[in-house]
Amino acid sequence: MALAKEADASRLGGDEDAIYDASSAVVRLLGMQTETGDIDQIQELERQGKALHQSGSYLVANMVLRKSHVLFERKLGSVHPYTLSAANNLGANLIALEQPVEAVTLLEQVVDQRTQILGSEHISTIAAMANLGNALALAGNMPRAEELLKQSLDARIEKLGENHAETRLSRLYLASLYRDQQRHPEAETIFRSALKTANNVDGPYAIATMKILHMLAQNQLDQQKYEQAESYFLHALTRRAQVLGEGHPDTIASKTGLAQSLRAQGLVEEAEQVMR
Repeated sequence: MALAKEADASRLGGDEDAIYDASSAVVRLLGMQTETGDIDQIQELERQGKALHQSGSYLVANMVLRKSHVLFERKLGSVHPYTLSAANNLGANLIALEQPVEAVTLLEQVVDQRTQILGSEHISTIAAMANLGNALALAGNMPRAEELLKQSLDARIEKLGENHAETRLSRLYLASLYRDQQRHPEAETIFRSALKTANNVDGPYAIATMKILHMLAQNQLDQQKYEQAESYFLHALTRRAQVLGEGHPDTIASKTGLAQSLRAQGLVEEAEQVMR
C-alpha cells in the first residue's frame, strides 16, 4: 500500500550485505547479555530495534526485533504483555519491509490475545488492530483492512483525541488504503486534514509533517494534478534537504517525485536538473 511504499523508499541506503553484517553485529553485541540476561536487558534490545525502525533501518531492525520477541517469549511466555508488545513491533517492521503474509499472521495473534486479556477497547489492542489493518491492506484484503482501519481510527479519536499522533497515524493508514483503491479524492481529503493538523501541532519541519506533505504530493500526482504535485514535492524536498540532508532516502524520494511531476508536464530539462 502507499504508506508501506513510502516507508520502503526510506528503508536504508547502502549495500544489503553490509546491512546484514550490521544486523549481526548488533544482535551479537546485545545477545551476549540477553541470552542469559534479565528482562531489562531484553527491553534494551527491543528499544534498539524500535530506534532502528524509526530511523528507517528496517532490515537491521528486523533482526533485532525478531531477537527480542524470541527472548521475551522464551522467558515470559507467548501471552505476556512484553511478548505481545515485541510481536506488535515486529509486525509493524514487517509491514515496512513489505512482508504482509508473516505480518498478518503475527498481528492476528496479537489482536486476538490482547482482546482476550485487555479487551477490545484497550489502547494496546487498538494499536495492534491498526497495524493489522495496514498489513491486510498490503496483502490485498481491502474490505477487512478498511473495516479494521476505520474501527481503530474511531477508537483512537474517542480514547486519544483528534490531534494525537496515533490518531493521525490511523488517518494516514486509511488515506493510503483509499489511494491504493484509486479513491484519490477521499484520500486527498484525509491527507489535507492530517497535514493541517500536523503543521499546527508539530510544525512544518517535523519529520511526520514532511512525510504527510510528500504523501499528498504522491496522491496529486496519481490524479494527474501535476502542478499541485510539483509544488508539494518541492516543499517536501526543500524541508527534507534542510532537516535530513541531501543524501537521505526521504529527501531523494521527494526529489524523484518532483522530477516525475515535471516530466509529466513536459518539463524534461527541469526534471533532469532536479536529479543532478
